[in-house]
Amino acid sequence: MKRHHNTSVPSGQAGATIEVAALGSMYQAERSENVSLLNTNIALLGAVLAYAAASVAFLDKVPQLPRAAAGLVPIPLWVGMLYSTVLVALTGRRGSSALIVEEALFSHTGLDPRKRNRVGSKAGEYIVNPTLAPWPYRIIIALVYVVPWLLVGLYTTHLVVTYVRTGPLVYAMGTGYTLLLLLVSTAYIRAFRDRPRL
Repeated sequence: MKRHHNTSVPSGQAGATIEVAALGSMYQAERSENVSLLNTNIALLGAVLAYAAASVAFLDKVPQLPRAAAGLVPIPLWVGMLYSTVLVALTGRRGSSALIVEEALFSHTGLDPRKRNRVGSKAGEYIVNPTLAPWPYRIIIALVYVVPWLLVGLYTTHLVVTYVRTGPLVYAMGTGYTLLLLLVSTAYIRAFRDRPRL
């Protein structure tokens, strides 16, 4: 009759294994969420550009609209860009979350601490984080974030000044769009404050 010898795993080792497995699942979820947010943002910006191209193509029809309607033509652009701002802020927060999980995972490995900045999320932060990226990337990042808003602002100004022209409606729309711009600026400042810190 054969005897079966049970090999028990030390409780400390078993606990560490379970923790690593749980952290790995959390990390995969964070990375998947970040990829999903990136794809959503790209699709949204594509839709904004498509609407901008279409509205420019039909710009000769705008004089046929009531003055108030002419001033509201850029609203879909603003809505799309505002939502993109929310996605940027959300991506930053999710990035911070992924870094926390990575740090916990790294504590269970023998990876050289000097190489941690070259692995995982930290490697990407040195490209997309404007406070850490080398100067060529900082310029590109600034252009990516500033140019779309600059174009939306110029297009809005052109529509309001050209087709709404004068009267209280011009001041009301100018004030409304200015407040939206201030809101966006404040949101971007907060998003950059909440960015992952290495």
